Amino acid sequence: MVKVILEREDVTPDTADKDGRTPLLWAARNGHWDIVVALLGRKDVAPDAKNKSGRTPLSWAAIRWHEGLVGMLLERGVSLLTLWIKAVEHLSRGLGYVDTWE
Repeated sequence: MVKVILEREDVTPDTADKDGRTPLLWAARNGHWDIVVALLGRKDVAPDAKNKSGRTPLSWAAIRWHEGLVGMLLERGVSLLTLWIKAVEHLSRGLGYVDTWE
């Protein structure tokens, strides 16, 4: 069904919801391999798009341990920078350095 919808020219697959989550982010977060493949096959999908909290499809795939999707996104050339920034932010908050990120 998703492939049929994505074949339509009037569909904008990079539209985000109120929290900045795109279909690619949702698919990567939830491990929907076929949907990620279909979305990455389009030129009008930004694989590095961030939601309002700064997470990307790569960061969600990594958090949820979707190793195959992480590899696929890296092969597509997504940036590791956001993933590392979020990891450092999480670690520093855990160590009590909250003021650094506010």
